[in-house]
Amino acid sequence: MYLKEMTRLSAALNALYMEQDDIYSAYAAHFGLSGTAFWILYAICESDEVKTQNALADGFHMPRQSINSAAAALAKQGYVALEQLPGARSGKALRLTVTGKAFCDRVIYPFFAIESRALDALGAGKKDFTAAHYDALAALCAGSGTAQLDLPGGVTARRADGVLALCTHRRETPERVLLRAGETVRWGGFAITCRKCEKTVENSENTVILRGAALDAPLSVGVWDARESMTLPISRGSRSLKRLFAERGFSPDEREQTPVIRSGGAVAAVYGIGTDALFLPTDGESVCVLTFEKTAE
Repeated sequence: MYLKEMTRLSAALNALYMEQDDIYSAYAAHFGLSGTAFWILYAICESDEVKTQNALADGFHMPRQSINSAAAALAKQGYVALEQLPGARSGKALRLTVTGKAFCDRVIYPFFAIESRALDALGAGKKDFTAAHYDALAALCAGSGTAQLDLPGGVTARRADGVLALCTHRRETPERVLLRAGETVRWGGFAITCRKCEKTVENSENTVILRGAALDAPLSVGVWDARESMTLPISRGSRSLKRLFAERGFSPDEREQTPVIRSGGAVAAVYGIGTDALFLPTDGESVCVLTFEKTAE
Protein backbone atom coordinates (compact mmCIF):
# COMPACT_ATOMS: atom_id res chain seq x y z
CA MET A 1 0.00 0.00 0.00
CA TYR A 2 2.83 2.39 0.94
CA LEU A 3 4.72 1.63 -2.28
CA LYS A 4 1.59 2.20 -4.35
CA GLU A 5 0.96 5.58 -2.68
CA MET A 6 4.57 6.64 -3.17
CA THR A 7 4.42 5.64 -6.83
CA ARG A 8 1.25 7.67 -7.26
CA LEU A 9 2.81 10.67 -5.48
CA SER A 10 5.96 10.42 -7.59
CA ALA A 11 3.89 10.36 -10.77
CA ALA A 12 1.93 13.41 -9.63
CA LEU A 13 5.12 15.32 -8.80
CA ASN A 14 6.68 14.43 -12.14
CA ALA A 15 3.54 15.55 -13.96
CA LEU A 16 3.63 18.82 -12.05
CA TYR A 17 7.30 19.29 -12.92
CA MET A 18 6.62 18.64 -16.61
CA GLU A 19 3.73 21.10 -16.59
CA GLN A 20 5.90 23.74 -14.93
CA ASP A 21 8.72 23.09 -17.39
CA ASP A 22 6.26 23.51 -20.28
CA ILE A 23 5.22 26.91 -18.89
CA TYR A 24 8.83 28.11 -18.67
CA SER A 25 9.65 26.73 -22.12
CA ALA A 26 6.58 28.36 -23.69
CA TYR A 27 7.50 31.70 -22.13
CA ALA A 28 11.05 31.43 -23.46
CA ALA A 29 9.92 30.39 -26.95
CA HIS A 30 7.49 33.32 -27.12
CA PHE A 31 10.50 35.64 -26.97
CA GLY A 32 12.64 33.62 -29.37
CA LEU A 33 14.76 31.87 -26.75
CA SER A 34 15.63 28.25 -26.17
CA GLY A 35 15.05 26.92 -22.69
CA THR A 36 18.77 26.91 -21.93
CA ALA A 37 19.24 30.46 -23.23
CA PHE A 38 16.37 31.61 -21.02
CA TRP A 39 17.97 30.11 -17.94
CA ILE A 40 21.31 31.72 -18.76
CA LEU A 41 19.71 35.18 -18.87
CA TYR A 42 17.71 34.32 -15.76
CA ALA A 43 20.90 33.47 -13.85
CA ILE A 44 22.69 36.62 -15.03
CA CYS A 45 19.79 38.85 -13.94
CA GLU A 46 19.16 37.30 -10.53
CA SER A 47 22.67 37.93 -9.21
CA ASP A 48 25.44 40.50 -9.49
CA GLU A 49 28.05 37.76 -9.52
CA VAL A 50 30.00 37.17 -12.72
CA LYS A 51 28.62 34.10 -14.50
CA THR A 52 30.95 31.82 -16.42
CA GLN A 53 29.94 29.08 -18.82
CA ASN A 54 31.32 26.29 -16.64
CA ALA A 55 29.74 27.68 -13.47
CA LEU A 56 26.36 27.85 -15.19
CA ALA A 57 26.72 24.28 -16.43
CA ASP A 58 27.53 23.09 -12.91
CA GLY A 59 24.74 25.14 -11.34
CA PHE A 60 22.07 23.94 -13.75
CA HIS A 61 23.43 20.36 -13.93
CA MET A 62 23.58 20.67 -17.71
CA PRO A 63 26.22 19.50 -20.19
CA ARG A 64 28.78 22.22 -20.81
CA GLN A 65 28.26 21.87 -24.53
CA SER A 66 24.58 22.80 -24.09
CA ILE A 67 25.52 25.92 -22.14
CA ASN A 68 28.24 26.87 -24.61
CA SER A 69 25.89 26.48 -27.60
CA ALA A 70 23.15 28.55 -25.95
CA ALA A 71 25.69 31.22 -24.93
CA ALA A 72 26.96 31.40 -28.51
CA ALA A 73 23.39 31.85 -29.75
CA LEU A 74 22.78 34.66 -27.25
CA ALA A 75 26.02 36.34 -28.37
CA LYS A 76 24.91 36.06 -32.00
CA GLN A 77 21.59 37.72 -31.08
CA GLY A 78 23.54 40.54 -29.47
CA TYR A 79 22.27 39.89 -25.93
CA VAL A 80 25.54 38.85 -24.26
CA ALA A 81 29.25 39.33 -24.74
CA LEU A 82 31.69 36.51 -23.97
CA GLU A 83 34.85 37.57 -22.15
CA GLN A 84 37.87 35.51 -21.22
CA LEU A 85 38.74 36.15 -17.56
CA PRO A 86 42.46 36.51 -16.79
CA GLY A 87 43.82 33.21 -15.49
CA ALA A 88 40.37 31.64 -15.37
CA ARG A 89 39.81 28.03 -16.32
CA SER A 90 36.07 28.08 -15.82
CA GLY A 91 35.12 29.12 -19.32
CA LYS A 92 34.28 32.55 -20.59
CA ALA A 93 32.27 35.05 -18.57
CA LEU A 94 28.91 36.22 -19.88
CA ARG A 95 27.98 39.89 -19.61
CA LEU A 96 24.83 41.58 -20.82
CA THR A 97 25.20 44.03 -23.67
CA VAL A 98 23.14 47.22 -23.90
CA THR A 99 20.74 45.31 -26.13
CA GLY A 100 20.72 42.42 -23.67
CA LYS A 101 19.90 44.67 -20.72
CA ALA A 102 16.98 46.19 -22.60
CA PHE A 103 15.76 42.69 -23.53
CA CYS A 104 15.97 41.50 -19.91
CA ASP A 105 14.11 44.58 -18.70
CA ARG A 106 11.29 43.55 -21.03
CA VAL A 107 11.40 39.78 -20.60
CA ILE A 108 13.34 38.43 -17.60
CA TYR A 109 12.59 40.91 -14.81
CA PRO A 110 8.82 40.79 -15.47
CA PHE A 111 9.12 37.01 -15.14
CA PHE A 112 10.63 37.47 -11.68
CA ALA A 113 7.48 39.42 -10.78
CA ILE A 114 5.32 36.56 -12.08
CA GLU A 115 7.18 34.08 -9.86
CA SER A 116 6.82 36.42 -6.91
CA ARG A 117 3.06 36.60 -7.41
CA ALA A 118 2.97 32.80 -7.52
CA LEU A 119 4.75 32.66 -4.15
CA ASP A 120 2.32 35.24 -2.77
CA ALA A 121 -0.57 33.05 -3.90
CA LEU A 122 0.94 30.22 -1.86
CA GLY A 123 1.01 32.51 1.14
CA ALA A 124 4.78 33.02 1.07
CA GLY A 125 5.00 36.77 0.60
CA LYS A 126 8.33 38.38 -0.20
CA LYS A 127 8.18 40.42 3.01
CA ASP A 128 8.91 37.27 5.03
CA PHE A 129 11.66 35.97 2.74
CA THR A 130 15.24 36.82 3.57
CA ALA A 131 18.48 36.24 1.71
CA ALA A 132 19.03 33.20 3.93
CA HIS A 133 15.76 31.67 2.71
CA TYR A 134 16.70 32.16 -0.93
CA ASP A 135 20.19 30.72 -0.31
CA ALA A 136 18.70 27.69 1.44
CA LEU A 137 16.21 27.19 -1.39
CA ALA A 138 19.01 27.41 -3.96
CA ALA A 139 21.02 24.82 -1.99
CA LEU A 140 17.98 22.56 -1.91
CA CYS A 141 17.62 22.83 -5.68
CA ALA A 142 21.29 22.07 -6.24
CA GLY A 143 21.33 19.04 -3.96
CA SER A 144 20.48 15.41 -4.62
CA GLY A 145 18.32 12.82 -2.94
CA THR A 146 15.27 13.61 -0.85
CA ALA A 147 15.10 16.67 1.39
CA GLN A 148 12.75 19.44 2.41
CA LEU A 149 12.89 23.03 3.63
CA ASP A 150 10.33 24.95 5.69
CA LEU A 151 9.74 28.46 4.35
CA PRO A 152 7.80 31.46 5.66
CA GLY A 153 4.04 31.53 5.28
CA GLY A 154 3.50 27.85 6.00
CA VAL A 155 5.20 26.71 2.78
CA THR A 156 7.44 23.65 2.47
CA ALA A 157 9.80 23.06 -0.45
CA ARG A 158 10.42 19.35 -1.07
CA ARG A 159 13.00 17.77 -3.36
CA ALA A 160 12.51 14.18 -4.43
CA ASP A 161 13.66 12.23 -7.50
CA GLY A 162 15.07 15.38 -9.07
CA VAL A 163 11.75 17.24 -8.72
CA LEU A 164 11.16 20.32 -6.57
CA ALA A 165 7.64 20.96 -5.30
CA LEU A 166 6.17 23.74 -3.17
CA CYS A 167 3.19 23.00 -0.96
CA THR A 168 1.32 24.78 1.80
CA HIS A 169 0.67 23.38 5.24
CA ARG A 170 -1.14 26.24 6.89
CA ARG A 171 -2.52 25.63 10.34
CA GLU A 172 -5.63 27.42 11.53
CA THR A 173 -4.89 30.47 13.66
CA PRO A 174 -6.26 29.91 17.19
CA GLU A 175 -8.94 32.34 18.31
CA ARG A 176 -8.80 34.45 21.47
CA VAL A 177 -9.76 32.61 24.66
CA LEU A 178 -10.54 34.10 28.09
CA LEU A 179 -8.44 32.97 31.06
CA ARG A 180 -10.05 32.63 34.50
CA ALA A 181 -8.53 31.64 37.83
CA GLY A 182 -9.01 27.96 38.60
CA GLU A 183 -9.64 26.96 34.97
CA THR A 184 -7.65 25.20 32.26
CA VAL A 185 -8.24 26.13 28.63
CA ARG A 186 -6.99 24.74 25.34
CA TRP A 187 -5.34 27.19 22.94
CA GLY A 188 -3.46 26.05 19.86
CA GLY A 189 -0.95 23.43 20.92
CA PHE A 190 -1.16 24.31 24.63
CA ALA A 191 -3.23 23.53 27.70
CA ILE A 192 -3.06 26.69 29.84
CA THR A 193 -3.94 26.59 33.53
CA CYS A 194 -4.65 29.85 35.36
CA ARG A 195 -4.21 30.14 39.14
CA LYS A 196 -4.26 33.01 41.60
CA CYS A 197 -1.85 32.73 44.52
CA GLU A 198 -1.36 34.95 47.54
CA LYS A 199 2.41 34.78 47.36
CA THR A 200 5.09 34.63 44.71
CA VAL A 201 5.86 31.18 43.35
CA GLU A 202 9.02 29.91 41.69
CA ASN A 203 9.24 30.74 38.01
CA SER A 204 10.05 28.17 35.30
CA GLU A 205 10.20 27.98 31.51
CA ASN A 206 6.65 26.58 31.42
CA THR A 207 5.08 29.31 33.56
CA VAL A 208 4.25 32.97 33.21
CA ILE A 209 3.79 34.93 36.44
CA LEU A 210 1.82 38.18 36.43
CA ARG A 211 0.72 40.51 39.18
CA GLY A 212 -2.64 39.41 40.54
CA ALA A 213 -4.28 42.63 39.36
CA ALA A 214 -3.98 41.35 35.79
CA LEU A 215 -7.04 39.21 36.51
CA ASP A 216 -9.13 42.27 37.39
CA ALA A 217 -9.37 43.13 33.70
CA PRO A 218 -10.36 40.46 31.18
CA LEU A 219 -7.32 38.19 30.85
CA SER A 220 -7.03 36.38 27.54
CA VAL A 221 -4.69 34.43 25.26
CA GLY A 222 -4.50 35.01 21.52
CA VAL A 223 -2.22 35.47 18.53
CA TRP A 224 0.28 38.28 18.12
CA ASP A 225 -0.34 41.55 16.33
CA ALA A 226 2.49 43.28 14.46
CA ARG A 227 1.25 46.66 15.74
CA GLU A 228 1.72 45.69 19.39
CA SER A 229 4.76 46.19 21.59
CA MET A 230 5.92 45.44 25.12
CA THR A 231 8.61 46.53 27.56
CA LEU A 232 10.80 43.79 28.96
CA PRO A 233 12.51 44.42 32.33
CA ILE A 234 15.99 44.20 30.79
CA SER A 235 15.26 46.43 27.78
CA ARG A 236 15.41 50.17 27.37
CA GLY A 237 11.90 51.17 26.42
CA SER A 238 9.17 49.50 24.43
CA ARG A 239 9.95 47.14 21.54
CA SER A 240 7.62 45.74 18.91
CA LEU A 241 6.59 42.10 19.08
CA LYS A 242 7.81 41.73 15.51
CA ARG A 243 11.30 42.77 16.53
CA LEU A 244 11.30 40.58 19.64
CA PHE A 245 10.24 37.54 17.62
CA ALA A 246 12.87 38.24 14.96
CA GLU A 247 15.67 38.64 17.51
CA ARG A 248 14.84 35.25 18.99
CA GLY A 249 14.61 33.49 15.65
CA PHE A 250 10.88 32.72 15.68
CA SER A 251 9.70 31.63 12.23
CA PRO A 252 6.47 33.20 10.85
CA ASP A 253 4.64 29.95 11.54
CA GLU A 254 5.95 29.79 15.12
CA ARG A 255 4.83 33.37 15.75
CA GLU A 256 1.26 32.49 14.78
CA GLN A 257 1.27 29.62 17.28
CA THR A 258 2.88 31.46 20.22
CA PRO A 259 0.49 32.43 23.06
CA VAL A 260 0.23 36.17 23.70
CA ILE A 261 -1.33 37.04 27.07
CA ARG A 262 -3.35 40.26 27.30
CA SER A 263 -4.91 42.00 30.27
CA GLY A 264 -7.57 44.52 29.39
CA GLY A 265 -6.31 44.49 25.80
CA ALA A 266 -2.70 45.32 26.72
CA VAL A 267 0.10 42.81 26.13
CA ALA A 268 1.02 41.39 29.53
CA ALA A 269 3.32 38.57 28.42
CA VAL A 270 4.40 36.46 25.47
CA TYR A 271 5.21 32.81 26.01
CA GLY A 272 8.89 32.21 25.34
CA ILE A 273 9.64 35.95 25.27
CA GLY A 274 8.86 37.35 28.72
CA THR A 275 6.53 39.49 30.83
CA ASP A 276 5.90 43.18 30.33
CA ALA A 277 7.44 45.29 33.12
CA LEU A 278 4.03 46.76 34.07
CA PHE A 279 2.67 43.31 34.86
CA LEU A 280 5.55 41.97 36.94
CA PRO A 281 4.48 41.23 40.54
CA THR A 282 5.91 43.19 43.44
CA ASP A 283 6.68 41.91 46.92
CA GLY A 284 3.65 41.29 49.09
CA GLU A 285 0.98 41.23 46.38
CA SER A 286 -0.94 38.28 44.98
CA VAL A 287 0.14 36.76 41.70
CA CYS A 288 -1.48 35.17 38.66
CA VAL A 289 0.31 32.00 37.61
CA LEU A 290 -0.16 30.63 34.09
CA THR A 291 1.15 27.13 33.45
CA PHE A 292 1.66 25.97 29.86
CA GLU A 293 1.61 22.34 28.85
CA LYS A 294 2.28 21.45 25.23
CA THR A 295 -0.28 19.10 23.75
CA ALA A 296 -0.71 17.25 20.47
CA GLU A 297 -2.56 19.51 18.03
